[in-house]
Amino acid sequence: MEEFNFTEYYITNQEVWNQSGMFRLGLGGPKCYDCHLGNNNTYALEKAHENLLKPFIILTEGITPTKRDEIIKEIKPHQDFLPMLLLPRNSSIKSLLYHDRNFSTLAFDMEIANKTCGKCHPQEVKDFSSTPMGKQIYSKRYTSFTSPAPHNCGYWFTDLEKIREELTVNYTKEQAELNQRVCNQCHVSCLDCHYYPIAGKHVFKRTPEPTSCYFGGGRGICHVGAEDYRRGAGYFREGSIPVLENDVHAENNISCLECHSFDGHEIHREAFCDKCHEKIVESMKNSVHRNLTCEACHITELTGYQITIWGPGDYWGVATPLTKLNAYGTLSKPILIRVNNIWIPVKPMPQAVLNQRKKLSSTLVKRRRNDTLDAYAIVGSVNNTILWIHMDKASHALRKARSCEDCHSSKEQVAISEWVVFKNHSALEPLIYGKHMVIANETGLYILNMTRVKEIHNINLKWYIEGDFSLPEKGENCKENCEACHGTAHVTLNLKYKKIKTRLILTFALSVILSIIIIMRSKK
Repeated sequence: MEEFNFTEYYITNQEVWNQSGMFRLGLGGPKCYDCHLGNNNTYALEKAHENLLKPFIILTEGITPTKRDEIIKEIKPHQDFLPMLLLPRNSSIKSLLYHDRNFSTLAFDMEIANKTCGKCHPQEVKDFSSTPMGKQIYSKRYTSFTSPAPHNCGYWFTDLEKIREELTVNYTKEQAELNQRVCNQCHVSCLDCHYYPIAGKHVFKRTPEPTSCYFGGGRGICHVGAEDYRRGAGYFREGSIPVLENDVHAENNISCLECHSFDGHEIHREAFCDKCHEKIVESMKNSVHRNLTCEACHITELTGYQITIWGPGDYWGVATPLTKLNAYGTLSKPILIRVNNIWIPVKPMPQAVLNQRKKLSSTLVKRRRNDTLDAYAIVGSVNNTILWIHMDKASHALRKARSCEDCHSSKEQVAISEWVVFKNHSALEPLIYGKHMVIANETGLYILNMTRVKEIHNINLKWYIEGDFSLPEKGENCKENCEACHGTAHVTLNLKYKKIKTRLILTFALSVILSIIIIMRSKK
């Protein structure tokens, strides 16, 4: 291999076991064919490599897969930009997918997982398949823009006939398969979480790193989409448009699973601040802000999608009537809404889907599902177009709190959105710059003064819903200076969990060492 300059293709079983930690005394460790399959009963080159599993590169043109070794020789860091860490700087590359996926659909392949990871971890593969992440391979939650509710992600394209019934224009199987591949590449597999090639070719992590949860380990996909783009409040914000400062917890190297509890592969949505900030959480329960979530004050600016319109266009090089066109930018501050008597921060985002047969009437704000605080409100239908305002809850991007005046100077909430639309989903080709205002007051929620939206789609759209979106008034006896009465109870932090955890680990390690020394001396 050295002679042919392909040393990266040669590695011993022992090296694999050392890197992966997959070796147990008396049991041994996995061989190449346990993970990569192929035919281990022959030494003939072509026969031995039949049905061999390999990672593959996804090209931007049509989201098409191609063999990884035709693009990059080795999976390792190629650049400093975290979201694309493992990819070379090449505008024709969309992402990198590992070999536990279906080459055609790009979805996680349970059959492959059972033949590979499942050999040693059968229960883990079985457990994963029943979690929300594992179930995403079927993509059946949203097969309509009218039921159960409009959604930014749009159709999950498994039920083509149902989609065709709703559209006023023709929609082909090839177009649906393209959209499905776009979705599938982000829905996770075993290797997406546990494989960590940043540290070595065969390094695995029992507990996923935050960069694996967020950037797919630098493959250009994963929670950056939901958190940065849709919600606008990312944990790492290096992948946001524009780039902003990271969540303060990311800066302090606090991992996802230190806040989000888990039971095996069932990772819980909720996170509890009192794990690290016990005194502050207790003081909040007795304060005037007891009906606010922590993030209502500690998220100050939102990024990502500012407008989403589903309509005719060119989608990753393919003409389709269901192109997801997004305007990326910033919203100067979140809008607070009250859900179950708790104030939460959301990013009101105007959305539309064209060419729809069904007509929807306007609604008040509704929760998207019972297990989330995400909300939406339908504006209505006009000229075969459904309009709604998307209001997913913002949760990360936590930093220094907003000022008191930011909420208490007026009952009306006003935020400014500035955005840009990119041509053919390429950040190299900006197409349109625009802006709009989000106004929330006691009469309703308004999207006003929108510039250049007709250049995105030649339609005249207006977003407005009725309801009381105003903030509570300050009391009559309130002074101008809020701190004069309310003090600075939320400024001082409790001891950080990270520091406590480190001390506990060191204390435990020292106690073990001392115990061993005492036992050895007693034997003498």
